[in-house]
Amino acid sequence: DHDHLGKLLTYLVNLDAKTAIWVTPQVRPEHERVVNWLNESTGEDYGFYLVQIEAVRIADSPYAPLFTVLAAPDEQLREIGEAKVELAGREKMYREFWSALSARSRGKTRLFVDTAPSTENWISISAGKSGFTFAYNFTRQEAQVELYIDTGDDSRNKAAFDALYSEREAIEAEFGAPLDWQRLNHRRACRIRYVVSDRSRLNSRDQWPDLQDELIEAMIRLDRAFRSRVAKLRV
Repeated sequence: DHDHLGKLLTYLVNLDAKTAIWVTPQVRPEHERVVNWLNESTGEDYGFYLVQIEAVRIADSPYAPLFTVLAAPDEQLREIGEAKVELAGREKMYREFWSALSARSRGKTRLFVDTAPSTENWISISAGKSGFTFAYNFTRQEAQVELYIDTGDDSRNKAAFDALYSEREAIEAEFGAPLDWQRLNHRRACRIRYVVSDRSRLNSRDQWPDLQDELIEAMIRLDRAFRSRVAKLRV
């Protein structure tokens, strides 16, 4: 029962043990889940076993104990646990980065100021028309700003992209730098992006303020170059 589970953990800690074996005649599903969770969540130095004991006999032989291991340390479980810890850490980092970026935006632009911090590698806002969004985005290698086009209809997306692409020279002149125009013919959506930096700067918190300022400045320019043109699109 719960009392024995508590005692098991208490003895483990106070005896400075590395292995805990819980032997019981009746295994409750919630306790099996707990033992699996312990194996998933603790370091590789620790091992938790859940063993069911039964009395068995063959014909008229004396009764003998039968031990069945129902839960034990498992490398795959540990890998799942490590992946969950890594994911939680990454989500926390994104939330803190986007929150700080939103705060640094104040006084410079209204863009993203009121956007709730995300645990994802991107945050977005409307570009003024349904299906068009401005986004900050971290890819595996880069930090970028982008105009993302997805109205839900492939032909409308491509028509909008082509209309904007026809003004490429004027748009890039207004933005102040060449853009990466991704029509993405193999996908429904389209993207127009500008790479601001290498992603590796995300891993150094002392570089966050400068990186955020560069992203904000690029987003202001992207908004200035595209918002009015997006509003005029007839798609």
